[in-house]
Amino acid sequence: MQRARRSATPGAGGGDKDAAARARAREGKGMCGALRGMVAVRCSSRKRAAFLRTVTAVGIQFGKMVYFTYKKLNICTVALLATVFAVLIAAMAVNWYSYKVEFSYTRVTALDSSLASSLYNYTETTFDMFGQTVNVQVANTKIVRTTQQTYAQLGATNVNQQFKIQQAFVLIALLAAGILFVAHTLYFFDGFRNKILFFIGITALRTILIITFLVIVSAEIVAFLAFLGISDKIASDSPNCLSGPCQKFADTVTTQLGRSGIAISGEAGEVLVSLQQIATWGPTAGWYLVLATIPLTVLATIIVVINRFPIPVDSLGTGEAL
Repeated sequence: MQRARRSATPGAGGGDKDAAARARAREGKGMCGALRGMVAVRCSSRKRAAFLRTVTAVGIQFGKMVYFTYKKLNICTVALLATVFAVLIAAMAVNWYSYKVEFSYTRVTALDSSLASSLYNYTETTFDMFGQTVNVQVANTKIVRTTQQTYAQLGATNVNQQFKIQQAFVLIALLAAGILFVAHTLYFFDGFRNKILFFIGITALRTILIITFLVIVSAEIVAFLAFLGISDKIASDSPNCLSGPCQKFADTVTTQLGRSGIAISGEAGEVLVSLQQIATWGPTAGWYLVLATIPLTVLATIIVVINRFPIPVDSLGTGEAL
């Protein structure tokens, strides 16, 4: 029994050693696993930091590109708005319509052959936003007499109403274009632009700008098309009118008046001539100036739609938000 006990003791000691060895092995594997986990976490953190740095650099470069693209397109917007503003001011100041009647003559020789025609006299009536001007060339001279009257003085109520419509819509477009010109000029200054963007919001501000541009385009189109009714207004104010601007918006009519003897400066007695009358009427500079502003404003609207505001930042180099 003692021998059996002795033989069992070494076996028990050997088992304890094996168990301890296995425990140490498990402990080593656990430490290695923990080390590998720490290394993996550290590597993952480094990769994440590198990725974030790359994304930040790309974002900064993209922000710079957007910023300078915005400035270039904004220059185009400001230039177009300045042009529209100036053209609309000119449209308010110049004539919109004219009616001119010229009398010319052609000398007739004894052999009944015609020579070059010459102007004898003319009467020109022009219409602007506020009244009517009549220029009359005295027959056979270069003297031109000018008379100016308002529509109220002439009793041209309907024509006056027509030009009130023109004034209203041109002024709407003019004032809106002036406001947008000032606003887009101030947008070149980052501080002002960023404060407006934070106060109103990018989406809201873009919506307001686009709606305002559409209002300008609409006002210009109405001012242009509404003037086509000027013939009806003239006809209403001149019920006895049978031809001319009371019948058509624009036209030219030539009438042969036959032969007659007239006095010509520098000639003794009357000279046999062939007379003709040329009546010309239609829109003038003001109407065409408003027409010219329509494509300019449409182009400015398209630029504003595609030109997005840069993200408000204090420094594009650091990317720190204000």
